[in-house]
Amino acid sequence: MARKRAGKVKGAPGHGRPAPERVDGVESHRPEQCAGCGASLAGRIGQAYTGYDEVDWVREGSGWTVRITKRLDEECLCECGHATRAEPARSTEDGVEIGGFRLVGAGPASLIVALSKRYRTSQARIQELLHDWLDVWISTGAIHDVLAEVATLVAPVEQELVQAIQQSDLLHADETPWPEQGASSLWLWVFITSQTVLYYISHRGQELVRNLLEGFTGLLMSDGWQSYRWLAHRLRCWAHLKRKAQGLVDSLNPAAQAFGREALALWNALREEACQAREGPPGISLRPRWETRLQAFRTRCEAMQGHSHAKAPALAVEFLNDWEAVFTVLENPSWPLTSNEAERALRHWVILRQISHGTRTPQGSRQFALLASVIDTCRRRGHSPWEYLRTAITRRRQGLPLLPLPPVPV
Repeated sequence: MARKRAGKVKGAPGHGRPAPERVDGVESHRPEQCAGCGASLAGRIGQAYTGYDEVDWVREGSGWTVRITKRLDEECLCECGHATRAEPARSTEDGVEIGGFRLVGAGPASLIVALSKRYRTSQARIQELLHDWLDVWISTGAIHDVLAEVATLVAPVEQELVQAIQQSDLLHADETPWPEQGASSLWLWVFITSQTVLYYISHRGQELVRNLLEGFTGLLMSDGWQSYRWLAHRLRCWAHLKRKAQGLVDSLNPAAQAFGREALALWNALREEACQAREGPPGISLRPRWETRLQAFRTRCEAMQGHSHAKAPALAVEFLNDWEAVFTVLENPSWPLTSNEAERALRHWVILRQISHGTRTPQGSRQFALLASVIDTCRRRGHSPWEYLRTAITRRRQGLPLLPLPPVPV
């Protein structure tokens, strides 16, 4: 039996992007000077040699509307006989082509990012929504390309985020497992300040933390993961310790129960006194008043290291390893007691992880982290991330530099 040839069968209907039923405007791109002799081409009649229909979603008055623009690239004939063609700005960054000649305008591109990341919508459902509500048909492949392009367009802002993190006075950090097809033991990291959020997908070792925070002189609030312990100035999240202490209280071992109750009583007293101190004058250390009680609890932790119950000595060792980080908050009660800021930042993306099952490639992981960083930083600073993305897409496609992230409103 003859083997079937690859490709479309002769006579079969083709499949492509349907032509728009209307065109709302025409924009021509004409060369300004001759590529041969350098003479000005002003006033020369151009001839369109290629064109495309760009669909955009723009604000008109108090609402939004879909606008379809036919963009034409022209060529002009100079007196020297050289024909010069207008070429849209194009380049390739991280393997992704960016620049002009895009069928999806800045408005729909920003909307696609919002639907995918903020509203956790699949590409198939995004296609359905755009078709049903905006009467715009975009293939799932084009939607995938848009997400990759927008992440690449905003990639230069990553260095700005890194500098903001490194120069912060108080930084929260946390991490959660992140699945990537073909990779193992990857984690989604978050580093968050009062104005900046930075995400990375990487392994859980010290390499990422050291590369990012080498020379960091601020205060880091984190859990007890060992990758943070090399930092000199650190706060230890009490919520993690409290959960482990409650686990001991709920156990069946009397000695473990007693140790868990002591840790919980210490936490409740510390939290109550810290909250009261925040209502008084700032700058007053509570450490001198707590020294006797801390020394007694330290002795208790040292005695529990050899206990037969597995989790009781584990909690005791955790206290001893992070002793200063746990109780540094007594020196300034205005400092946070938990890493809830970082955990709340991760919660949205953990839900997305459950829906999407993570990412498929290293490029997809990086693109996800970049978009998540820009979205959450803009929202934390009180600005619309979608307005920023629209401006970023428009400028970068024109070959213009990316604007800095908007600052916190005064």
